[in-house]
Amino acid sequence: MGEAGFPIEMSIWHGLFAPAATPTQTIARIEAACERAVRAPAVIQGHERIRTPVVQLNVRDFSAAVARDVETTRRVIEENGLRQAE
Repeated sequence: MGEAGFPIEMSIWHGLFAPAATPTQTIARIEAACERAVRAPAVIQGHERIRTPVVQLNVRDFSAAVARDVETTRRVIEENGLRQAE
């Protein structure tokens, strides 16, 4: 986006989403499983191979990051009159 002249800086991320009514204990179990997964040697080695850092965000921080990216994208779209390709 920056090379095309749009003032936006975002990272590529992967994340899991759950329905709003998902029980807190279920979210906690999934979060713990994700934390274990990103510490697995194969995951670490795979990310090192492609020179991509592994960052595990908790539910609160991930939600905040998604909200920031949504707001940034919304602003760039509106300020530049962008629209969906036809």
